[in-house]
Amino acid sequence: VNDFILRRINTLNAQHLPPKLVQVVCCNLTEIQQNMYQQIVEGRDMKHVMDGKQENCLGYIQMLMKLCNHPSLIVADEMKPQKGRRAASKSVKYSEGEPTAQIAGTEGLSRFLPYTPGSGHNAPVFPEWSGKMFLLFRLMKEMRRPGNGNDKIVIVSNYTQTLDLIGKMCRENSWGSCRLDGSITMKKRQKMVE
Repeated sequence: VNDFILRRINTLNAQHLPPKLVQVVCCNLTEIQQNMYQQIVEGRDMKHVMDGKQENCLGYIQMLMKLCNHPSLIVADEMKPQKGRRAASKSVKYSEGEPTAQIAGTEGLSRFLPYTPGSGHNAPVFPEWSGKMFLLFRLMKEMRRPGNGNDKIVIVSNYTQTLDLIGKMCRENSWGSCRLDGSITMKKRQKMVE
């Protein structure tokens, strides 16, 4: 089994990267994110979580973490058709006699987003909708400006959807990027790093 587990530990990363500079930057939520966050936290379903009436609350924690990355990550979940095995994995069961429901709290969140023509995979990223994404956008734009060197930027995320969004933002701005994740073979990964 260990041959198939991809784990990157800091000592391994340090062999291939220059010494890291850690700088913690606090990013405020945008007004869009604040409104969505408030809607989720004040919702009936979150009250079930807070009252201990729900058996599994990890979905809500992940939802709030995704919202902090970019609101489109949870609105995209809301707009996806629920079917098959994935739909079953999103169901929530309340204690004693309460009905089962989809992960709630996301219904209607799209109303907080400004109207934009086009949606789905063709919609632009809109980094200004997220405090984190907008800061990343501004940093990358500054670092890609002519005369600022040709430094490489390493972005690490626990969510593949966030990496998808960042990759899309790079393509929209014609910034070269490559993605190293579990889908890349070891041979290809080594060539990409070199």
